[in-house]
Amino acid sequence: ASSAIPPQSAMAKGGASLKEEAKSGGVAGFAVHVTKQVLLHPLDTIKVRMQTGEDLLTRGSLLGGVYKGFLVPLVVNSPASSIFFAVKDPCKVLLEPSLGNAGSTIAAIFAAQWPYWLVRQPSEIVKVRSQAAVGIGAQTGWDAVKGEVKSLDPRGEGALKGLFEGYFSNIAYAFPADAAKFVCYDVLKKAVGGKPKDPLKAAALGAFSSSIAQIFTTPLDLARNRIMAAPGGKLTVPRVISRVLAEDGPTGLFVGLTPRIARAIVSGAIQFATYEFVKGK
Repeated sequence: ASSAIPPQSAMAKGGASLKEEAKSGGVAGFAVHVTKQVLLHPLDTIKVRMQTGEDLLTRGSLLGGVYKGFLVPLVVNSPASSIFFAVKDPCKVLLEPSLGNAGSTIAAIFAAQWPYWLVRQPSEIVKVRSQAAVGIGAQTGWDAVKGEVKSLDPRGEGALKGLFEGYFSNIAYAFPADAAKFVCYDVLKKAVGGKPKDPLKAAALGAFSSSIAQIFTTPLDLARNRIMAAPGGKLTVPRVISRVLAEDGPTGLFVGLTPRIARAIVSGAIQFATYEFVKGK
């Protein structure tokens, strides 16, 4: 008797594998985001304030209230992160035979960005404006939390459109940043002999990969944060970059680089160590 797997069984096995990838990816994404959000929100706040405020240093508010805008993204972005990995991981498995490792990674990340930011975008607007002390960001304590939740209400003239200001600029930043990060990590992972069994090794590879990706995408990060911090939808990525170049020169595009690198090192280490641990269970 032939030992070959019947076509129906192979298809069923493949379907089960994709479902398992989606499930484990979703769990890993949730765990990664919760860990990163709790530990790294202060660095993110400092970076956003450096990129969006001109007088923050002079008025001494760069380090005050660094957990502003924390709660809403924690609640909303954790399932968004689950969606990202639940789409990315099975897409990569499906596309790898035809596109190869790097090609399938890039294509899977591109596919995952759209539903991910569809869920995350409203809370990202709230987070950035709270961090930058724009509108509801001027409130403190429980009033700030209530203001953040209330600002997610899509009712009212222009409210729904306002919640999605910066959607495309976020994808324009996140796609190359994530693509560079994951491709770099995959290349390094293969170079050291496959999936790291040691969490410290995964953390080191992840920290390096994330740092490289974040350095080169800083101008796009600056542009997206300024777009979200300026209600009205009048700014675009090219317009922000052109204005910064005209006013501050090329170095102005890299404002906030230091906290970005610090955050990337810790974030990459947490992300890939947690991801490999959860995916390996």
